[in-house]
Amino acid sequence: VIWIPNAILIGGINDNLKPVVSFADFTNYRMEIQNRWGDVLFSTQDIEMGWDGTHNSLYAPEGTYGYFITIQDGAGRIYDRQGLMHLLIGE
Repeated sequence: VIWIPNAILIGGINDNLKPVVSFADFTNYRMEIQNRWGDVLFSTQDIEMGWDGTHNSLYAPEGTYGYFITIQDGAGRIYDRQGLMHLLIGE
């Protein structure tokens, strides 16, 4: 139902972390990106807005970050996904 990339490459083709959702009717959405210490670097409730690897207008360091995604579909089912993604910076 939900596909989430496991890496983004700044300066590459996939330079934005955004889930691909196979159903179109959802009522609630939330995505949060955290660093290894649990600090929230990015949060959104807009499915069209993905994380571009920045925090406070600067690129975050290369590394592994946690994501937490919650989607509620039109039937009221809640889908929670969490995992790790890698941020790479190309030149």
